[in-house]
Amino acid sequence: MAFSTGGLFVNECIAITTIFQEAGSWNGAADLARARNIFGFRKEASAVRTTREVVKRLQKLSLPELELLIDGGRQEQTAVCWLAVCRTYRFIREFAAELLFERYLSGRLVISYDDFDVFLDRKAEWHPELEKLTSSTSKKLRQVLFRMMREARVTTAEDHILAASLTLRLEKLIIEIDPTELRLFPGARLQTA
Repeated sequence: MAFSTGGLFVNECIAITTIFQEAGSWNGAADLARARNIFGFRKEASAVRTTREVVKRLQKLSLPELELLIDGGRQEQTAVCWLAVCRTYRFIREFAAELLFERYLSGRLVISYDDFDVFLDRKAEWHPELEKLTSSTSKKLRQVLFRMMREARVTTAEDHILAASLTLRLEKLIIEIDPTELRLFPGARLQTA
């Protein structure tokens, strides 16, 4: 539940992935990104925190997914970043697969803060550590998640769930790694065995 900072970080993900190709390692990429101050932060702590967050997400992607992040169109880049976030944070993954995807299938296309709160409460029954979240932390997590969903074009600014429009090459990459991850994209065409 450490996703309380920032948003989807698409531009930052692209920048650090480009540096990763040069550096050859994630530690090297993080060091170079901070040394070059690629995000333009005035405070070192902000650069460290953002770089650490972005690298943590990027490490969840395969090399072909990282290549698509650099070479793909904006729609693909955004979807790859959403995929990375969902792989990094189990809560977001379950929220996308269980709530967004199912809502889309049932035709209930609006998602609200109340839906988040109910989902969090339901998950807390199985994960007692979630019960320890303060009200302010819960609100911050909710705010950041809704921002990420809008940036990923999973929802609109009015919190309507959007149908995914995955490119064939991204869909193929997802299927090769884990076809169930198509559920992270509302309206994606699920593969049948």
